[in-house]
Amino acid sequence: MRLSLRKKPVFTIILLLSFIILLWGSLLAWFVSNGDTFVPSQVSGGAPSHSYSPETTIARPKTITPTPTIKLKRPNFETGMVFPQWQQNAYSTSSWHTGLQQIQTQTGARWVEMPLLFDQPSSNSTDIAAGNTTPTVASFASGIQAAHAQGFHVFIIPLVSPWSGTIEFTTYAEEQQWFSNYWQAYQPYIQAAAQNGVEQLAIGTEDDWLQENAPSSLWNQLIANVHSIYTGTITYDMNWIQQLIQLPSWMKNPDLKMIGFSEYIPLVSTPTPVDPGAIRALWSEKVKPIIDGVAAQLGKPIIISEIGYRGTSDALYQPYQTFTSAPADPELQAAAFDAAIADTISDPSIEGIYAYAWDNVLTFTLKTQPSALSVLHKWYTSPEA
Repeated sequence: MRLSLRKKPVFTIILLLSFIILLWGSLLAWFVSNGDTFVPSQVSGGAPSHSYSPETTIARPKTITPTPTIKLKRPNFETGMVFPQWQQNAYSTSSWHTGLQQIQTQTGARWVEMPLLFDQPSSNSTDIAAGNTTPTVASFASGIQAAHAQGFHVFIIPLVSPWSGTIEFTTYAEEQQWFSNYWQAYQPYIQAAAQNGVEQLAIGTEDDWLQENAPSSLWNQLIANVHSIYTGTITYDMNWIQQLIQLPSWMKNPDLKMIGFSEYIPLVSTPTPVDPGAIRALWSEKVKPIIDGVAAQLGKPIIISEIGYRGTSDALYQPYQTFTSAPADPELQAAAFDAAIADTISDPSIEGIYAYAWDNVLTFTLKTQPSALSVLHKWYTSPEA
């Protein structure tokens, strides 16, 4: 009796093993007959999502090579283009939008300078206001928005016709009246600049006589007025010739974060041809010490708020003159820009440079000068910038 009880578990085990072998054989035959290939799922945990037939091609992820990012040595250096408009609606036209796109594509500029031209009857008049060549506030605001939408930083400068360098008065009362009227004319545009996020704004441009002779109290009041409604970077743009005199104390006002410099220093004393290869040395000798000296004297960085060269063989002689009878020489113009930018882009005293100008400036117009544009693009998109 006890012997039969011991044999029964052995018989049961043999029966179970036979059943398992038979089941495994059936499953193997089924897989072979259906020709399926088992592919593990990519889902976490390894559970299969579905099987693939042998003809199915499994797509593999492509290897994507990232576009290299150019690391700029001076990411805050202002690579700029001046783009003036002289009509009331000019900053809201299709030509403004098209010009911005072309500037970006052909030069790589990251900043655009927008001038505002105010009118006064004569150089000794205290009346100053927006005129027929002054953009409306609405057009001005539209132009800022378009520039920002295109990816530009915006720099605003005020101009006066007749040229502000000739404005001169004989009494303090006249000077006081002019500053008051000037503020009234400029204020709506400064307000629009503040509302539209303009990054940089000048309180004045090339006001030679006023810079030297108007009391510092009037200039400091103007700076305070601007600062009260505008919180971006505030500058004043001086004319290159003013470096010959003692700079006034108001230019050290701490609310002026930098000083603009209109760079039209002659590199030669006669309108004779110059070897393009010699221009860099001329710049280093005649221009760099002056700009660095102004920066040291004021204890502030400088931006070259305007630099232009005619596309003629006398481009380096009296470069501030608009008209000339000299023959065209676009390669000399390009070489002049090349030397200027090469020298300034590595100068820690200089924080930006603005080429004069894209269009609407007669012999200084750059949009039709491919050689100069190529030079600008080379430097403005360089890691050195």
